[in-house]
Formats: sequence, C-alpha cells, structure tokens
Amino acid sequence: MNGNLTLVDSSAWIEYFRSSGDPKIADAVDVCIVASSAVLCEMVLLELKRGGNEKQVKMVNGLQKSLNCYRIDSETWDIAYNIASQLRKKGIPVPNTDILIFACARRYRLSILHHDRHFDVLAGISFSG
Repeated sequence: MNGNLTLVDSSAWIEYFRSSGDPKIADAVDVCIVASSAVLCEMVLLELKRGGNEKQVKMVNGLQKSLNCYRIDSETWDIAYNIASQLRKKGIPVPNTDILIFACARRYRLSILHHDRHFDVLAGISFSG
C-alpha cells in the first residue's frame, strides 16, 4: 500500500455525510481524515458532485481542496480495461465506475474504504496483468 493511504469511495462518504449513515463506516472515514490517510480520485469526486445536494457539494469542494486527489491517467484506464475484460469473461457484473475506482486504487497502491458490495467482489478476485 502507498504509505497506508486510503481511497475513500463515494459510498463511504455518503455514510459519513448522512446523519443516519452507518456509524462504523462514518467512524472509519473520520479516522482516515484525522490520520491524514484519506485520499480521493477523480471518479469519486464526480460521483459525489453529481449526487449530492448543495450542502454536500460544498463539503465535497472543501474535501477536494484539503485531500490529495489521484488522477485517472492512461495507466489507470489500462488497468480498468484489463479488469473489465476479465470480469466479462468470468460473467461477473460490476459497474464501470466501481471498476475505474478499483483500478485507480490498484494503480497507486491504495486501500479502499467503501460501503459497496462490488468492491468486496473485486477484492475477492485475482486479476492477471
């Protein structure tokens, strides 16, 4: 892992922002923030800015200014294409957005904090290449 940095997925941020969110996930996000280990990627930012209300978008803009954000570069896309191809061959459906976020975490050697079963599925598969 990259210095124990954690890519916090939008599913975890949603739990963190909601007053009725899963307290275990919200606490885990808080721990990452306090430890300065929480990071973002461009796809997570897009999901958060698209799905949030005005107050949440302002909070996301603040996060964007204070947390490192990893780019979705050509190497990340190549990893995502490879993962998607292998998933297709295995008949395992996973949304492209989750594949891209997972690929970003692999590219930069980040752990992922999430509240989304697709990441559990991805983590349980051995990918070649």
